[in-house]
Amino acid sequence: MVGAHEHGVARLSLAVDSAEIHMMLDVPGDVLFGFERAPRTDEERTLVAKRVGALESGLASAVVLPAGLGCRAAGPVQLEGVPDPADAGEHAGEEEHEESDDNTHGEDTHDEHTHDEEGQHEGAEPEDHAGDHLEVTAEVTLTCERSPEGAEATLAILDLLPELELVDLTVLTSKGDAAARVAGDAAFGF
Repeated sequence: MVGAHEHGVARLSLAVDSAEIHMMLDVPGDVLFGFERAPRTDEERTLVAKRVGALESGLASAVVLPAGLGCRAAGPVQLEGVPDPADAGEHAGEEEHEESDDNTHGEDTHDEHTHDEEGQHEGAEPEDHAGDHLEVTAEVTLTCERSPEGAEATLAILDLLPELELVDLTVLTSKGDAAARVAGDAAFGF
């Protein structure tokens, strides 16, 4: 399913609008943090802060563009879905489960309970189930001196997400759109 949460696979969308590139990255928590729930220990909270900081400072560099385009970030990276370390506690998973059924997935709660009864993702503990689909979305707009349409580029997302296996890349331009599942260092064209 397009847009489905898949462990080890991030989704990167690049939309060109004149001389701007709107970049949106959806990355599962397992790729970004190594877990998909609120952090519970000081070590996990430190890791989350470190990885979020790297995402904020490095997202604009996740695509290597020709220097002649003169592209730079037009503003800060916007993040959604980052777990709040202040909300984590011994029984955070149990509390998240009730909220997850009603608010997080927007699906019929019966489906979530059925999923619970059928089992957990490999390695997940029962109290972690509600958080086992954590996904972080990061967005930034690059402003270029000239339009990137027709230019060649290369992904450099493995520098940012070393645990990443594959990228579902979508590129939208005035010429049309293209999508493919690629490696984190793949070359592509706008």
